[in-house]
Amino acid sequence: MVIMEYISAISLDQKFIKGEIKTESCKVIYEDIKQAIGLLHEKNFVFADLRASNILIIDTEENQRAMLVDFDWCGKSDEDRYSPSMNKNISWPLGAKPRTLLRKDHDLYWLDVLLREFLRYCTLIFDMPVGSHMSTASRICSSG
Repeated sequence: MVIMEYISAISLDQKFIKGEIKTESCKVIYEDIKQAIGLLHEKNFVFADLRASNILIIDTEENQRAMLVDFDWCGKSDEDRYSPSMNKNISWPLGAKPRTLLRKDHDLYWLDVLLREFLRYCTLIFDMPVGSHMSTASRICSSG
């Protein structure tokens, strides 16, 4: 059994829908997600389902912060496998299919998707040219 602290937060996808992502928090939120994935990858874990619905946004006095939730599919890279029942209406990363091995590059795919969402919804400049987001996001957690 896992017991977690109650956090007053709303999922990232709901924040996007409601237009409640503060422009000045976009980079902080993305960096929080990137750091969490980096920590998992350092320990050879894959989150596996890094969609906006599995990221909580916490409003603080200064800005907004992010945390990952729903670790149901999290497992060891190249050892554990995806669930036999995956939503076929989702554009999963290449190679992510029912019962296939979890891979770190699948998390990097989702980081790229999230970065594109931020670039679409936020006007913040991410210290990189807009056209380079795919390769930059792929390098984010490549160590480990």
